[in-house]
Amino acid sequence: MCPTAIAEDVSTLKVKITGSLTEAQRQAAASRDRYPYDQCDKDRMADGRSGIVVPVTEACMAAVDEYATPMRYVHDISFDNISPLGMKAMHRADTIIKAGLAPYWDMHPPHGPTAEKKAFNSGNIELVTEFTKDGINLHVHTAQMHSHYEHVDMLKNLEGALRNARVPSSKAMAYQSGLIGICNVAPESVVTFDNATLKYECPSCYTLVSADCSEQPRYAVFAKKTDQALPLAAKFFAGGRNMEFTPTESGVEVRANGRVVTIGDDKPFVFSNRGGIIEYFRVSKVGPRYYIEVPMLMLSFRYTGDEIVNIIPSTHRAQHCGMCGNYNGQVFDELVGPSGCAMKDASDMAKSYVLRDKTCEQSIPVPSCKASYDSRRTSSGIVAFLDQFSEMKH
Repeated sequence: MCPTAIAEDVSTLKVKITGSLTEAQRQAAASRDRYPYDQCDKDRMADGRSGIVVPVTEACMAAVDEYATPMRYVHDISFDNISPLGMKAMHRADTIIKAGLAPYWDMHPPHGPTAEKKAFNSGNIELVTEFTKDGINLHVHTAQMHSHYEHVDMLKNLEGALRNARVPSSKAMAYQSGLIGICNVAPESVVTFDNATLKYECPSCYTLVSADCSEQPRYAVFAKKTDQALPLAAKFFAGGRNMEFTPTESGVEVRANGRVVTIGDDKPFVFSNRGGIIEYFRVSKVGPRYYIEVPMLMLSFRYTGDEIVNIIPSTHRAQHCGMCGNYNGQVFDELVGPSGCAMKDASDMAKSYVLRDKTCEQSIPVPSCKASYDSRRTSSGIVAFLDQFSEMKH
């Protein structure tokens, strides 16, 4: 039979942790008069975006990191009927904190709920931690005294371990460690997987932005500029299937292999085989944002009509092509066209990757290119890859 908390002869320890924003965080987000908030506001309408949603730019990601990471934590610890050995351990921990942070220590008489004295082995401890630009403010409140440690700079590195409420820690660590790459495609700019910024004009016919261009290509992502309020349409290919997102006057029309599908905010759309064993696409919607996943290839995309955010694993390094670059860790050779040679600029590169199929009504000539970056590079795989989708029924 399980013991009951706070019962006779039962040791009980309860810990409640509450995280919140500091007043400085709230003021900075409200005033928006400094980086990254002011730059994020500019990015929202920059590079041909309509401003419908917050974009995934460097400044906006920094704003999310700053505002969605609680900097104040309250640990409410209540204990009852603790054994002598447990009380000894708690006293030792208190002594270690006071000795280690003695230069910052300031004592105050107890007050508030924690000042209520109980039995020797029962009581409450309130541990308040606030992260500031000058260090950590640590307040330890017990029935005996309130110990305050202000601006503890030696603990400032602990800020890196804080959890963000918007970005999962697993994805943040994967990006920082290089396990995944991120490419942001807007109507007039691309930030490649190797973090190079390319200025261009997205064509009105689908152009390749991200693709696996190995000997056996597995996926492709295309984008084109529209004449609607939302400036960017997108088409995703994987497993011989495709999903297309086209802005309209009333929103975004979504098609799966040419068939119009409805995607609600509360129910994802799963594009699978008849038995439901293989999931080719899983699409969910949160407000104006569409999240497209390709589970079998571990690919993730975010489409808003303003931009396409591509998130792919590092297994595609050096075998990637399209406007998002070759993902080889170098920024000097991003302008590689489908024939394997260097293009004059990003606009020519976009034209060279245009999907010249029957839906492309505009005549877009193939631009000329300079010498190849690498004479050993073969172009047949990339060109055949584009031809493969040009010949598909749309």
